[in-house]
Amino acid sequence: MKVGFVPAAGSPVQGGADIEQRLAIYGTRLERWMASRGVRPMALARESGYSRQHIGRVRAGRMDPTRKCMAAIIGACRRLSLEQVKAADLFELDDDRISSSSSETPAR
Repeated sequence: MKVGFVPAAGSPVQGGADIEQRLAIYGTRLERWMASRGVRPMALARESGYSRQHIGRVRAGRMDPTRKCMAAIIGACRRLSLEQVKAADLFELDDDRISSSSSETPAR
């Protein structure tokens, strides 16, 4: 079992009151995903290579992660949960920005 993944008897997460509190405070997709799988912030920080404070700012929605940070968090979540996690599972993605950047043709 990976560090940070805490299964509970009969539910995917241990300590329901703590989870309710975390969801009320943060409520981002990343936080909801972490809470639903029992992934602890420190474990995500260690596995992603980013500081606990940095992960906390992303979880709280006080900071938009760079693509490099998103990739590290996604990879860490995959390793911690053993699931095929996608960016949209963890982050609010701006579809307009993504589709406009991918449809641009390079200058010649």
